[in-house]
Amino acid sequence: MSKPILKALLYEMHIAIDESSTHTVDNIKSFDLTYPPGAELTDEESKALASLELSEHAKSGLKKLIKDACAYPPFHLFSLLDGVADPESEELDDWYGLSFTEKNEDDDEMLHDEFYESFWDYKDK
Repeated sequence: MSKPILKALLYEMHIAIDESSTHTVDNIKSFDLTYPPGAELTDEESKALASLELSEHAKSGLKKLIKDACAYPPFHLFSLLDGVADPESEELDDWYGLSFTEKNEDDDEMLHDEFYESFWDYKDK
């Protein structure tokens, strides 16, 4: 992977983390969940969130907490890809990491689709 591509990928991750924290705090009173698949807030949870009155300092602090939580998954993914962390899967004997290559038109695997679909494998364990 070239340095400009890596830089762009990492930059996009930081944008997504910032957008996630802002969107969550700004919409905390009426939030639609996308993860885990099929998850919904209960009426009691929705009412409790709708009743929150957050000061600007509370909103700022909450955004920082959410950014911190959002940063862990990509950091862990990159640690797995770098081979400095091991997957918990019992099906793998040795782990050396992975690297990205540029997609070609024959690639049909879509990681963003696989992510949500793989939740059920995770949930079943």
